[in-house]
Formats: sequence, structure tokens, C-alpha cells
Amino acid sequence: MEQGDILINLQLSERAVLKGDSAKVSWEVDSADRIVIQGIGDVDPYGSKNLKFQRSTIIKIGAYNARQSQVRALKVWVSEELKITYDIGFMSKQSHEYYSLVQTENYPHAYGVSLGNTIRFSWEAADADEIKILPFDIKTKQGEHTFSPTESMIIEIRAQIQERVLKRKITLLVFPIPVFKDKLVPLLTNIDSHDPFPIPDDLQNKLGLHARSMLSNEEKRYDKLRKNILKHHKRIQSKKINFKRVNSFLFSAIKRAHSRKSGVVDILQSIQDYYNNPRYGN
Repeated sequence: MEQGDILINLQLSERAVLKGDSAKVSWEVDSADRIVIQGIGDVDPYGSKNLKFQRSTIIKIGAYNARQSQVRALKVWVSEELKITYDIGFMSKQSHEYYSLVQTENYPHAYGVSLGNTIRFSWEAADADEIKILPFDIKTKQGEHTFSPTESMIIEIRAQIQERVLKRKITLLVFPIPVFKDKLVPLLTNIDSHDPFPIPDDLQNKLGLHARSMLSNEEKRYDKLRKNILKHHKRIQSKKINFKRVNSFLFSAIKRAHSRKSGVVDILQSIQDYYNNPRYGN
């Protein structure tokens, strides 16, 4: 290896995936004037990208300078034989009925629930040679498990077929303080065009005394959230403000701020779908 020679380091987070799942492609390239990844295009010397795979694919990266060129390739194997299906949802506290959170297009397999919800998780992977459900350490190829999460977690279905291990990771986001439900919805009963989110009397009294130091941390967070919503309120054309409209506006603003981060946007979309669900909090 001589000085100025091109060095390529290409890595995959997963070498085998289920159809429709993703893997992270990471690369590091030194001493190149141009770097191209097939299917992606020109890229920076250092970076990573999550790619969704429908069939087995060879990832090729080429790097070039005035003296030489280098190519590296890695294959992602996509299982066509193994099918893993699952469902996840919560039990309504009022109706005691089960509501599924899974939609037809459920990628990136991320869902949100409120702290205290009873969650029902079911799965089936009949074609797997072996199966393991983490963190529950369940080893049956199909089944159902009920639990009440106390914090956000990842459920991993780990299946082995043809001496390859395939993983499906499901992110369960647990919201310990359902701010939108507990703080905003009660205020919507007293809406006016000038101040759609009035300050509760006890908080108004403290603020009126100019004694912000007297506020609890929760009251400070609420007051800050309220001011941010009021700042953007004029940009909402309709005077008929409601929970769903404000909710949609705030999530849209957050997604625009992260528009170049596809993984972040996917998670935000999943959270937004959860909050817009009229069954939320039941």
C-alpha cells in the first residue's frame, strides 16, 4: 500500500434480512476524488444509509482519483421463503376491547402507546427452523404474549432458517407523560380566537406574581409548550382550532425540520399516526 492509494471500508448492519426490511450500509473511503454507490449515486467519503430490500442485492461502491480506481461489494441476502407475521396493539381501559396498531404498510415497525396500557403481541413464523422472541425469551413459532411496558423497548423476533439468522425488530415507544391528551384537550372546551389555550387559574396566579421560580418543572414545561403553540397559532388559517389540527400542524413542523433524516421522519410519522388515532387514551 502506497501513499495516496484509495482505501475503502464497506459494512452492512445485517447480511441477511427479511423481505421488505432494511439494513444500514456504512462506508469510509480515503484518498478518493469521487465515490459512487450503485443505486445511490455520488456520496461523501464517510457516511451511512438505511436501505430497504425486496430481493437479494449486491451493494457496490466505486472510488476514483487521478491515479487509480477501487471497487468493493457486499451481498445482502433476502429471504423469500421465511414469512414472519405479527400483530401488536393495546387494550382499551374503557371498552376493554383490543385495538391493533399494525397497518398494512407497517414499516419501519415502530408503534407508540401510553404508560399503563396493556399490550398484546402475537406472532407466527411457521417456516423457521428455530425462533426466539426477545426480551421475553419465548421460543415458540407462534403465540401470543400480554404485558404492560414501563419504558420504551425493542421486541426482536429472531428466526433461523438454512443456517442463517434473520431478525425483525419492533420498536415500542412508551410515552410516560401524554402531554397532548392531558394538557391540551381539556383546554379545548374554552377556546376563543385570541387565546385558544388559556392558562389554568393556578398557573395564571403564579405567573401574575412574576414568580416563575415558583413554578414546578412540569408547569414550566407546559408554559413553554403553550407559548410555542401560540407563536405558530397565527399560521393556522382556520379559527376552528381542535386537538387533531394542532397535533397535525406540530408534527408536520417537526418532520420538515428533519426532512433529510429518513429514519427520524419514519418514526415521527408512526408517532403522529398514534396520536391522531381517535381511540388514544381510551
